[in-house]
Amino acid sequence: MAQGLIITQPFYWDLNEASRAWSARFSERQHQQSPTAFHAGVYSSVRAYLEAALAAGTNDAQSVIRKLKEKPIDDDLLGPVVVRPDGRLFTICTS
Repeated sequence: MAQGLIITQPFYWDLNEASRAWSARFSERQHQQSPTAFHAGVYSSVRAYLEAALAAGTNDAQSVIRKLKEKPIDDDLLGPVVVRPDGRLFTICTS
């Protein structure tokens, strides 16, 4: 299935309008440095956690994690993200 595959990446700056816009903002603030998958992943995970804390109305970790697991995360940067019951997550490639 991977015949001819050269490289895989969990994040590509030029995937869609949202990834291009976020990458441009990142580069402006980081001395023209291009974002990596690590940058995108940290941004996405912190944002999801903070949004779940806001929705839970608390910063209690167990309550926030329960809120994270309630529904898939629709992330503009990485696309749909699902948190499994074991706490691991995966993204659903839509492009």
